[in-house]
Amino acid sequence: RPPRSTQSRSSAASDVYKRQQQHGADSRTSVIIDYAAVKMPLTVRTWLPGDRFVPLGMQGTKKLQDFFTDRKVPRSLRQVVPIVLFNNRIAWVAGHQIDDRFKVSATTTTLLAMRLA
Repeated sequence: RPPRSTQSRSSAASDVYKRQQQHGADSRTSVIIDYAAVKMPLTVRTWLPGDRFVPLGMQGTKKLQDFFTDRKVPRSLRQVVPIVLFNNRIAWVAGHQIDDRFKVSATTTTLLAMRLA
């Protein structure tokens, strides 16, 4: 039985969901983030000891090392995972998770799509 729509779900939130689906945001190789949260410069690098970010759905920061351990990412692969940063803040642990501060919300007006090539 499909879930019933609730009155509390705004049409804006529904539009956000549709935009994410249209742009393939459910893929591990691509994400869509809120462009308003983006501050240049863009940097792509591998993780460094002490790196922290806010995993999607969490409120506090988490060390990237702990995130990799929780996800059971082998040590040998951690050095090849691209980390996308805007203004030295992690926005996307490519192939894994975006930072909650960059998530698309009901107030998002402009999207930024990123894809691993």
